[in-house]
Amino acid sequence: MLDQAEALSRRYHVVVANPPFMGGRNQNAKLRGFLRNHYSAFSADLFSAFIGRTESLVINLGEVGLMSPFVWMFLSSYEEVRIHLTSTCPLRTLIQT
Repeated sequence: MLDQAEALSRRYHVVVANPPFMGGRNQNAKLRGFLRNHYSAFSADLFSAFIGRTESLVINLGEVGLMSPFVWMFLSSYEEVRIHLTSTCPLRTLIQT
């Protein structure tokens, strides 16, 4: 029964995505408010909110593959994203081309 429940749940073993890129200046007030209310640590940009969302889509020990800009690794506005990712998600590979 538990195996069937897991198979029917909305959580996945693998999530691979290319999140949309949209900075705060291009977001309307409704989107900005939604990100602030639901993804406050990830609200600097739409792609960072997608990073936060994918974490809840995978099962325990699941894998996430994302193509995102590398700015989250360096800019101060993404400090909470870096802290969260390094404390909760084992990063296997980071590639910058």
